Amino acid sequence: MSIFEYLNIEIYGNTLWQWGVALIIAIAVYAAFRLVQKRGLHHIKKLTRRDYSGWSTSFLEALEGTKGLILLILALYAGASWLDFPDDLETNFRITAYAAFFIQLGLWVNSLLNSWIQRYRNRHLLTNPSAVTTVSAMRMVLKGLLWLAVLILILDNIGFDITTLVAGLGIGGIAVALALQNILGDLFSSLSIVLDKTFAVGDFLIIGEHIWEQLKISG
Repeated sequence: MSIFEYLNIEIYGNTLWQWGVALIIAIAVYAAFRLVQKRGLHHIKKLTRRDYSGWSTSFLEALEGTKGLILLILALYAGASWLDFPDDLETNFRITAYAAFFIQLGLWVNSLLNSWIQRYRNRHLLTNPSAVTTVSAMRMVLKGLLWLAVLILILDNIGFDITTLVAGLGIGGIAVALALQNILGDLFSSLSIVLDKTFAVGDFLIIGEHIWEQLKISG
């Protein structure tokens, strides 16, 4: 049997030639991802020497946090696009690739958010501690909204009806609010204290018989 006959042997509906091309595409895409990441890190490191705002360092940290497994999944999906698979298997590949992409996007944004909050705290802790208190209190809310947006993007790109989901979340939110109205009332009361800047990090408080010296609010 000649080499051309071997290359035409079919495995799971694709010839060895097609499998070989798909593997080469996957390797090439993964290598391209790594090359872009390496060149990006190199250029950003140069910018950090002249950037006093700190954003270059933030982008550097975000890019360094890129997950190799996610790049591998995207590269394998690019290679698999060359092959013919049953519709259900192809759908599973697509869902996995979209999920990996948006999760990595969320990790980048989350890293930038953490870096910005940390710089803000360091810059304003002594001059404006009440602002630090507000940002620290809002951090978990911002992160929750970020990952909710990532989830919605994933579901939208794999074919779910987002309108129905958002409506369901709204109705569910109303039900939860009614069930937990006392807890939510305490939560919003605490947020109003933070936003109104009644007290801040470093304040000395006396409330009744209780005394707090150098109030510390964790970030």
